[in-house]
Amino acid sequence: MISSRERSGEKQGVTSGNVMRLPRATYLLVLLDSNKQKPIIGRTALEKLTFLVEKKIIEELKIGLSTDTYHFRPWRFGPFTEEVFDDLNALQTVGLIAIEGEDEETQRFSVTENGHKSVQRLVKTGRLASLLYEEIDRIKTNYGKVSLMDLVERVYKEYPKFTERSEIKDSFMY
Repeated sequence: MISSRERSGEKQGVTSGNVMRLPRATYLLVLLDSNKQKPIIGRTALEKLTFLVEKKIIEELKIGLSTDTYHFRPWRFGPFTEEVFDDLNALQTVGLIAIEGEDEETQRFSVTENGHKSVQRLVKTGRLASLLYEEIDRIKTNYGKVSLMDLVERVYKEYPKFTERSEIKDSFMY
């Protein structure tokens, strides 16, 4: 029996344009590749930048490439999900990103040459919309240049709902 989705030419994992949906880890790969492959320093910064990509691009602008998104929740230092680190480990395992160091504040996240080539290939073949890449680049460029405290403050002010369990919100909320 043929489902209504199959009749319309749409199969699970395929968009209506016959383009395979990409895993949500692709957002992290693009984030690390953007802004001239500038590494992201610190787990909190990476988590907050990924949160901003989720909120500002995927949810607000409705630009996406995956049916699966991150499930952020209020936590000790604002919005958090373990899924980011699960995806980072997977990307590292296949050699698309590098993670250096163990300390939360100084850990360095960067795209590898293979990861950069993968992103270029996705853009070139049209599997990754150039608009999505540009918007992620804009987030990383604008928010990535501020100090960690300024980044956290901006996230807290723009998304106060995600501060309800924060241990540091009193430092940022007036």
